[in-house]
Order: sequence, then structure tokens, then C-alpha cells
Amino acid sequence: MEACLDYSPPERCYTMGDLGLQSPEALCDFAVSTPFQLLSEACVDGMREELSRDAVQKNCKFSNARTPCTLRGVSQYCPLIKAVWSSQEVTAIVSSIAGLRLKPVMDYELGVPDSRGDDVLVDDWHKDSYPFVAIVMLTDPTGVLGGETAVKQGDGSILPIGFPAAGSCVGQQVWHCGRRSVSASSQRITMVTSYIPADPLLPDRSMLRGPRPVSDCSLLYHQWARYRLQSTQAQAEAHLKALDAKSDSALGPEDIQKVKQQMVDMANFLMTSAHELQ
Repeated sequence: MEACLDYSPPERCYTMGDLGLQSPEALCDFAVSTPFQLLSEACVDGMREELSRDAVQKNCKFSNARTPCTLRGVSQYCPLIKAVWSSQEVTAIVSSIAGLRLKPVMDYELGVPDSRGDDVLVDDWHKDSYPFVAIVMLTDPTGVLGGETAVKQGDGSILPIGFPAAGSCVGQQVWHCGRRSVSASSQRITMVTSYIPADPLLPDRSMLRGPRPVSDCSLLYHQWARYRLQSTQAQAEAHLKALDAKSDSALGPEDIQKVKQQMVDMANFLMTSAHELQ
């Protein structure tokens, strides 16, 4: 993994307050980072070679009105991409920038590339289906006009986040901070990996509204079901541990209400998870 990384910390991480954004549902105050170098040149070259393989182009290519060209579910055909984005090293870097312990949501969402050029919008304004993303540039932006990630601030103005080099990265909490990819004068390829909180007791309002139209749903739904059931299991284990830690086996009125609410929250989490399996 050492040969794949060329990490330099970002100069700044903007908070929600810095951008004039307010959201009581935000998981932390982090909004978006300035670009920072993450991947080595050799790693970027290796990832692009994997993406060009026939199996990837045949089985992973999707598009719709919002996303003209994307490759999804590539990690099953791309061992380098899977190894990098599922590594503890990269996850620790993204977590440190967000100020919150994170983990990749599932294999299907590892290293999702978007490609477009010729002054055509790469992606419209949107808030992603998962709370956090890391966006890496896979093409050399030297001499290219446009190609930035634009972030909408609270007053409606735009904060442009440019990519200085291939392998550079931007981290963002996207639920509460809208983004779009600005059109570029030549081919622009970025790669997005989505993250959720590693703590199962933190709110996770992920959804499949965005991924569903540009995915092989048989694969997406299988991984979604596993991830949501594993999260439910982790929540239950955490609540059981707290119950077992009580010195008194009897529950008082406040304890009963607390446990009841935990069960209701878990039931709602499962109902929401099931609703996404359309």
C-alpha cells in the first residue's frame, strides 16, 4: 500500500459554519476539504489500466440523465482499486480529514468513476445518497479549463474546489453540502468512494435513490441488505453490552423508555432499509 500513497494533508478543512450552512442532522461540523495529494502516479496509472479492461467496460458501464457516464461495481474486476479504497490507511486518512471515524459503505461503492469532457456537465447539483465521499482526480488537469468540484454555500454562492494534479483528492460531507462537477474543456475522470460512520449508533440515513438507476440492482441490493443487517446487528450488540454493564439487573422507568426507544429506532432503521429494496 505504501507505493500507492503520496499523501499530503489538506491546507484547510471548511466547517459547515465556514460555508454558512446549518443542519442539525449533520454528523459533524466538517463540510469539505481543500484538495490534497492522496495517490501516487503509479497508483493512478494502475487504476486507469484496470478501468479500461474489457470486463469492466462490458459489465459496469451505466448512464442516465444526471450521470452521462459512470462505471459502477468495478471493485470485483479491479483488485488494485478494491485494495486501495478498502485499505485501513486510506480509510484512516479520510476519517482524519472528516474528524469522524468512517468506513466505506460497501464494495459496490468503492472507486466509482465519472468521465466526461467537451464542455458537458459531468454531474448536476445533488446531495449524494451516502453522508461522506472522497473524490480523486484520475486525469492530469494541467491546462484544462473547468473540471472543478463546485460546492454550494449557505448564501447561494459557489466555492470552487479545483484539483491540482492527478491523484489529488477532496473529502466532503455531502448530505448537507450540495456539490456538482463543473464542465471541463477536455476529458475529466474522477473517482468517488462513499463512506458512512463507523460507529453503528450514529445516525445513518443512507438511501439508494441515486445509485439505483445506474446500478446492477441484483448486486447492489445484496450488498445493501448485508450492510444494513450488519449495522443492525452491531447496534443490537452495543445496546446489549450497555444492558449487561448495568450492576442492577432491574430496569427503572427511565431505563425502560430508553430501551424501548432503541428498539423503535432499530425497527425504523430496518423498515427504511427494506423500503430501499424496490
